[in-house]
Amino acid sequence: MARTARREVRVNGFRCLGPTITPERIVELRRDVLHNEELEALRRLLHALSGRLRLRILYLLHKEPELCVCDLADILDESISAVSHQLRILREQDLVRTRRDGKTIFYSLNGDILRRYLGPSLEVLSKGERIPHGV
Repeated sequence: MARTARREVRVNGFRCLGPTITPERIVELRRDVLHNEELEALRRLLHALSGRLRLRILYLLHKEPELCVCDLADILDESISAVSHQLRILREQDLVRTRRDGKTIFYSLNGDILRRYLGPSLEVLSKGERIPHGV
């Protein structure tokens, strides 16, 4: 396979002699990164985890197996509306599960997904250990 002619480019003071891969591989990788459903699913998951309030909700549900929106709102000192909105985002990503008891909806962690992605981090926090910066 023919490689594209190299060209020297300066990027942030560094010399780049790209491209170092074939044009066909560039097209293949571009197609993969732009149309990758798993990558999009991971982006949505990371977005759901990136909200401070959502992360606090997940932490509380890790500490307490089930909580209703009123309990969460009281603990977090937030409005029920604000907590409900964040719970909707977490439900959309299948991070929390619901159980209805009469008119009350209880929320719990979807253990399968969270153990897979966040288990070690939540355990560190539960033990009062610090998560190193830059991790």
